[in-house]
Formats: sequence, C-alpha cells, structure tokens
Amino acid sequence: MRHLFGLLVATSLMACATAPAPHPAVGAFIAPGIFFATPRPQELGYRVEAVQLVTASYRGERFVFEAHISASPERITLVSIDSLGRRALSATRSSETLTYEAADWVPRELRAENILVDLALVYWPEQAIRAGLEGSAATLIARGNERSIVAGGREIVHVDYEASAVPDPWAGKSRLRNEAFGYALELRSARVTR
Repeated sequence: MRHLFGLLVATSLMACATAPAPHPAVGAFIAPGIFFATPRPQELGYRVEAVQLVTASYRGERFVFEAHISASPERITLVSIDSLGRRALSATRSSETLTYEAADWVPRELRAENILVDLALVYWPEQAIRAGLEGSAATLIARGNERSIVAGGREIVHVDYEASAVPDPWAGKSRLRNEAFGYALELRSARVTR
C-alpha cells in the first residue's frame, strides 16, 4: 500500500512541480499548465453508491486498492481502503468545499484534488467535463465509449469504457490514462444497493 501512495504522491508531485501557482477553484492540474476545475456533486445528475477495485500503473509498477464512493447532489465522498482493510484516506466534496482526512502513514503530499479530478473525468457527464476545462487550452472529445482531453493537438488524458460499462460506467470496467503525467488507472466498478 505504501507503494500505491508513493505512486499517487509521485503523480501529485509531478503535477505540482510543473504547474503554476495554485488555482482558486477546487480542482487540480491534469497536465502542465492545464487546470481542471472539479465539477460540483450536483453536476453528476443522479445519486450513486459504488465500490471499486482500482489498479494503478506508474513507471512499470502496479498497485491495487479498494475505493468506496457515495455521490448525491449535496456531496461526493470517496473512501480508500488498503490491502489490509485499513482506511487510508477519505475525501468529501460539497458544492463549495473539499475536506480530506488521511491515516498518519499516508504521505502528506497526496492531494485529494487529484483523486477527485480523475473520478470526475471518468464518471461525470460531458458537459460537466467541458465546464471544468473552461479557461484552459484543453478540449474534450467524446465518441462512443471513449473520452479524450486534447491540448495543442496532443492527447493528454484518455478514458475508455468496456462495452458493458457504456450504459452505466458505475457497473463495469473503465480505464484512464494520463499521458502528460505517465500513469494509468483501471477501475472495476459495481453499484451498491442499500
């Protein structure tokens, strides 16, 4: 699990090292100079409870962890569990605020903004992604079961969905590849009914 957080910290630090000063909106840099403002919870447009098995790849290493997501118009909450079943971190995004708690063994440099940005890029509607990119040099291209964020004629983020996940990405497998920062996520999601 420490390796996973090393991956996330390295990715976060790369974003910080190449990015300008912090942006006033809640969000994160998805490439050097490309800020994505995280959509508000209500922009998802529906409620969802899901559990995910996440495989993260970075510099030839792979790391696996579990995430629990709860989204409503009021807030989105993400809780990450390590391979020993310990709560590693949690992040909650309301319309105006972002709160973050992490276990004391999680590196302080790990930023909740980056985690929530990747979640939004995969699951939020196209119009929310386009709004999050406003003011940047990047655009969203969506076709069939793929999304690409392009800047300067180059793809910086690519998302694809398995055919079973196209009608409901929360009940299937999707992949995010950040070409700018060199990491990939495979998300196997299942809706949770209560």
